[in-house]
Amino acid sequence: MVTQVTKPLVANEEIRQAFISYGGNLLLGVLAGMLVAFVGQSSSATVGLVLALRSVGLLNLDGAIPLILGDNVGATMTALIASIGVGRWCQTRRGCASPV
Repeated sequence: MVTQVTKPLVANEEIRQAFISYGGNLLLGVLAGMLVAFVGQSSSATVGLVLALRSVGLLNLDGAIPLILGDNVGATMTALIASIGVGRWCQTRRGCASPV
């Protein structure tokens, strides 16, 4: 299943080149992984892309680690954005659970 999801990403030359070039820099690799996971709403697709590039030798281990770390952070961004303002909203409602 992951290979089916990553085929369009691996086929895109710009994405492949971005992953290969950003993977060499720790900060840029983390940011690239975050961006792809946040925009694509799928951390598995990013992991699959990194594994595919790693398996054919286009990406080394030092380049794959920052991309995977950024991918894990980017996968949580949707939940973080959704949680903004929930505390204020719950303070005005009696139905929200209160902290113990």
